[in-house]
Amino acid sequence: MSEPLNVGQELIKRLRNFTKNMDENIISTDEWQNVAMKIGEKLSSTGPDDYYNFTPQQWFEWANSQIEKNK
Repeated sequence: MSEPLNVGQELIKRLRNFTKNMDENIISTDEWQNVAMKIGEKLSSTGPDDYYNFTPQQWFEWANSQIEKNK
């Protein structure tokens, strides 16, 4: 189980760096959601209610909670 968590943590770091300057970057909703869904599948077998409609901030908070839970 440590390998998926390490992969998830690395992807979270990359997403965090990407979203840090979101005001400066224009990205499509589909683009960030596709990345988030793939990472989310590594973090948890089931997501919370309304998972597919999360904003970037909601998803980020959920993903961080999953990483903490899996430590």
